[in-house]
Amino acid sequence: MHAVASFACFDCRATFKRPGKSPGFIRVCPQCGHTTYQMGAKFHPPQKSDQAMWDVVAYLSKHGFYYQEIHNLHGCIWEQLRYPKSLTEAQHFVKHFCDQEIQPSRLSNAEKSTN
Repeated sequence: MHAVASFACFDCRATFKRPGKSPGFIRVCPQCGHTTYQMGAKFHPPQKSDQAMWDVVAYLSKHGFYYQEIHNLHGCIWEQLRYPKSLTEAQHFVKHFCDQEIQPSRLSNAEKSTN
Protein backbone atom coordinates (compact mmCIF):
# COMPACT_ATOMS: atom_id res chain seq x y z
CA MET A 1 0.00 0.00 0.00
CA HIS A 2 1.19 3.51 -0.78
CA ALA A 3 1.77 6.21 1.83
CA VAL A 4 -1.04 8.64 2.65
CA ALA A 5 -0.67 11.96 0.83
CA SER A 6 -2.47 15.29 0.38
CA PHE A 7 -4.64 15.78 -2.71
CA ALA A 8 -6.22 18.99 -3.99
CA CYS A 9 -9.18 19.61 -6.29
CA PHE A 10 -9.03 22.94 -8.11
CA ASP A 11 -12.71 22.79 -9.11
CA CYS A 12 -14.33 22.60 -5.66
CA ARG A 13 -11.16 23.55 -3.69
CA ALA A 14 -11.36 20.41 -1.59
CA THR A 15 -8.30 18.88 -0.01
CA PHE A 16 -8.12 15.38 1.41
CA LYS A 17 -5.69 12.58 2.24
CA ARG A 18 -5.56 9.29 0.36
CA PRO A 19 -2.91 6.73 -0.57
CA GLY A 20 -0.70 8.20 -3.26
CA LYS A 21 2.50 7.61 -5.17
CA SER A 22 4.26 10.90 -5.87
CA PRO A 23 3.42 14.56 -6.49
CA GLY A 24 1.31 14.86 -9.62
CA PHE A 25 -0.47 11.54 -9.07
CA ILE A 26 -4.09 11.87 -10.23
CA ARG A 27 -7.27 10.70 -8.46
CA VAL A 28 -10.96 11.55 -8.69
CA CYS A 29 -12.33 14.09 -6.17
CA PRO A 30 -14.71 12.40 -3.72
CA GLN A 31 -16.72 15.64 -3.42
CA CYS A 32 -17.26 16.81 -7.02
CA GLY A 33 -15.92 13.99 -9.23
CA HIS A 34 -13.35 16.16 -11.03
CA THR A 35 -9.60 15.52 -11.21
CA THR A 36 -7.46 15.94 -8.09
CA TYR A 37 -3.68 15.99 -7.89
CA GLN A 38 -1.37 14.66 -5.24
CA MET A 39 0.52 17.58 -3.77
CA GLY A 40 4.04 17.56 -2.38
CA ALA A 41 5.07 17.86 1.26
CA LYS A 42 5.44 21.65 0.96
CA PHE A 43 1.74 22.14 0.12
CA HIS A 44 -0.41 24.01 2.59
CA PRO A 45 -3.91 24.47 1.18
CA PRO A 46 -5.22 28.02 0.94
CA GLN A 47 -8.54 28.89 2.52
CA LYS A 48 -11.46 27.98 0.24
CA SER A 49 -12.34 31.67 -0.02
CA ASP A 50 -8.85 32.70 -1.21
CA GLN A 51 -9.49 32.56 -4.97
CA ALA A 52 -6.23 34.35 -5.84
CA MET A 53 -4.09 31.79 -4.02
CA TRP A 54 -6.08 28.87 -5.47
CA ASP A 55 -5.38 30.37 -8.91
CA VAL A 56 -1.65 30.34 -8.09
CA VAL A 57 -1.80 26.71 -6.88
CA ALA A 58 -3.75 25.65 -9.99
CA TYR A 59 -1.35 27.50 -12.31
CA LEU A 60 1.71 25.92 -10.69
CA SER A 61 0.17 22.44 -10.76
CA LYS A 62 -0.89 22.84 -14.40
CA HIS A 63 2.79 23.45 -15.16
CA GLY A 64 4.13 20.49 -13.15
CA PHE A 65 4.82 22.10 -9.79
CA TYR A 66 2.95 20.22 -7.06
CA TYR A 67 4.82 21.73 -4.11
CA GLN A 68 7.66 19.27 -4.36
CA GLU A 69 11.12 20.46 -3.37
CA ILE A 70 12.59 22.88 -5.92
CA HIS A 71 16.25 23.87 -5.79
CA ASN A 72 18.28 26.71 -7.24
CA LEU A 73 22.04 26.73 -7.67
CA HIS A 74 23.32 29.79 -5.82
CA GLY A 75 27.06 29.98 -6.43
CA CYS A 76 28.20 26.46 -5.57
CA ILE A 77 25.37 25.75 -3.10
CA TRP A 78 21.95 24.31 -3.94
CA GLU A 79 19.29 26.27 -2.06
CA GLN A 80 15.74 25.12 -1.50
CA LEU A 81 13.14 27.58 -2.81
CA ARG A 82 9.86 28.84 -1.44
CA TYR A 83 6.79 28.65 -3.62
CA PRO A 84 5.34 31.89 -5.05
CA LYS A 85 2.35 33.66 -3.52
CA SER A 86 1.13 35.61 -6.59
CA LEU A 87 0.30 34.68 -10.17
CA THR A 88 3.03 36.98 -11.51
CA GLU A 89 5.63 35.32 -9.28
CA ALA A 90 4.26 31.89 -10.30
CA GLN A 91 4.70 32.69 -13.99
CA HIS A 92 8.33 33.68 -13.41
CA PHE A 93 8.88 30.59 -11.22
CA VAL A 94 7.52 28.23 -13.90
CA LYS A 95 9.64 29.84 -16.61
CA HIS A 96 12.82 29.76 -14.53
CA PHE A 97 12.49 26.26 -13.02
CA CYS A 98 10.75 24.38 -15.87
CA ASP A 99 13.51 21.75 -15.78
CA GLN A 100 12.17 20.60 -12.37
CA GLU A 101 8.53 20.12 -13.37
CA ILE A 102 6.77 16.79 -12.78
CA GLN A 103 4.44 15.13 -15.28
CA PRO A 104 1.15 13.90 -13.74
CA SER A 105 0.50 10.15 -13.49
CA ARG A 106 -2.66 8.05 -13.17
CA LEU A 107 -3.62 4.74 -11.60
CA SER A 108 -3.20 1.79 -13.91
CA ASN A 109 -6.26 -0.47 -14.41
CA ALA A 110 -4.66 -3.11 -12.16
CA GLU A 111 -4.11 -0.54 -9.39
CA LYS A 112 -7.69 0.78 -9.72
CA SER A 113 -9.06 -2.68 -8.92
CA THR A 114 -7.02 -2.89 -5.70
CA ASN A 115 -7.77 0.67 -4.41
